Amino acid sequence: MSSGNVIHINTDNEFTNHIKNSGTKLVVVDWYANWCGPCKMIAPILIQLSLKYTSVVFLKVDIDKLKQLATVFGITKMPTFTFFKGGNKIHTFSGANPEKLEQKIIELMEYALPKTINVDEKSEKPKKKNNRNENKSETVNLVTQLDELQELLKTNSTKIAVLFFSAEWSKPSQRISTVFEEYSLSEKQFLFIKVDVDSSNEIVEEYEILSTPTIFFNKINEEGGLKQNLATITGGNVSKFRRTIKELKK
Repeated sequence: MSSGNVIHINTDNEFTNHIKNSGTKLVVVDWYANWCGPCKMIAPILIQLSLKYTSVVFLKVDIDKLKQLATVFGITKMPTFTFFKGGNKIHTFSGANPEKLEQKIIELMEYALPKTINVDEKSEKPKKKNNRNENKSETVNLVTQLDELQELLKTNSTKIAVLFFSAEWSKPSQRISTVFEEYSLSEKQFLFIKVDVDSSNEIVEEYEILSTPTIFFNKINEEGGLKQNLATITGGNVSKFRRTIKELKK
């Protein structure tokens, strides 16, 4: 069977060179094991995607052959997919989910590398503090761990939870983030929670998030869980977000 445009990595140096020399291309790394059933299931899907998205670099790493490399990147589940751009890891998730894999490839192909700013270009004048922004950060709860999220929900069971799954590389997330923070200042009957999908794998898997942004409006149960979904928004639809808040206000 053809391997398509998927490159099988045999050494640590080979892996490093591909990541380093990829430039602005998106690199998708499939960490797998020959004994892993889900890995075998998604292998032909990866080949198909490599033929479909020819501007993307696809790598496969056998964790049993390159154990030290897998340890360095914290690989504990198979398959795990990590995404690199400009030599930096920008996303990771575990599981043989073809739809999620392709969706992330599409999203991250458009990921904009951070602009490098020369020291000379930076203003030496101290920036004036923005009290409005400081208040925003206090009214939006940022969580990365599932138990942290559950405890937050448990202590706010009288409110409606607004869970905002976002990513820094997602333009729609950026578009709706400002509005999300603005509403957190005035709508105290809601519990505003922001989850960065790139640093909160456990929460993302728990709520089966497939795209960003995704926003859930839920009632909270006394055990710290979500008991009733009131509305879901996918994509940076600001008008729909405003309308939903208005409809759910008590």
